[in-house]
Amino acid sequence: MKTLVFGGCYVDTEHKREVVTLWARLARNRAPNMSIALFDSASPFDPLQFIPRSLDIDIYSFPENAGHLSHGGGDGAGRALCAGLEHAIEWEFDYAVHWGTDLVFAKPIDEVIGRVSKAEVEVACLGLSQYQFYVWEFAVFAVPWLKRTNFIQKYDWRSVRGPYPHFPRPSLYKKMIPEWRLQEIAGDDLWMLPYSGHRNIGDTVTFANMEEAFPYYPPVWLHMANDMRTYRRFLELNGVAL
Repeated sequence: MKTLVFGGCYVDTEHKREVVTLWARLARNRAPNMSIALFDSASPFDPLQFIPRSLDIDIYSFPENAGHLSHGGGDGAGRALCAGLEHAIEWEFDYAVHWGTDLVFAKPIDEVIGRVSKAEVEVACLGLSQYQFYVWEFAVFAVPWLKRTNFIQKYDWRSVRGPYPHFPRPSLYKKMIPEWRLQEIAGDDLWMLPYSGHRNIGDTVTFANMEEAFPYYPPVWLHMANDMRTYRRFLELNGVAL
């Protein structure tokens, strides 16, 4: 199967530079024979300058930063997602894996593609018990399904702009939230990938308590950490050496 692995980034701090560099190294480690692409939103720290060329990652730069919905901007993350999916269609890939650059993932991508292919799943993402929506920062798309459903056109990343309104009930503005919109478009075709992990809001999981937080086995994925030692501990517990 011909698979594209891709992510998007906006790098404006030294910590984000370290995180995106780690993503690049981990993506190449977990997908050694796959095409990898990074879509940059005109970052102050240019990935072309700090991503090692030896990793063979294609880097594409948008002319401007679209912003972030929660900060009153546009759907910059959605633009990067759609750009990667369009790239997969244009270059006739079989699968596209959207892998957010602030998420670490331990399984080989070959294994993931093998599972969805065997089950004939056409779109899948991660489950999340913390919220009433799913984690699209790691998601698999069958490219024929993208074309057949007009998924990119239906998502239409330009159609929503922040900030989120202050309604008395969050459910009133859920149609602005990218995760909800993606879930609605995917509909009954959507399946959950069987990998447990944690969205690390507030750094509740740290390098010091990770084993206690996950007593049975290490998390397969971890989304967001403000301490690089947490990411490094995640890799260590999963036996991933970069």
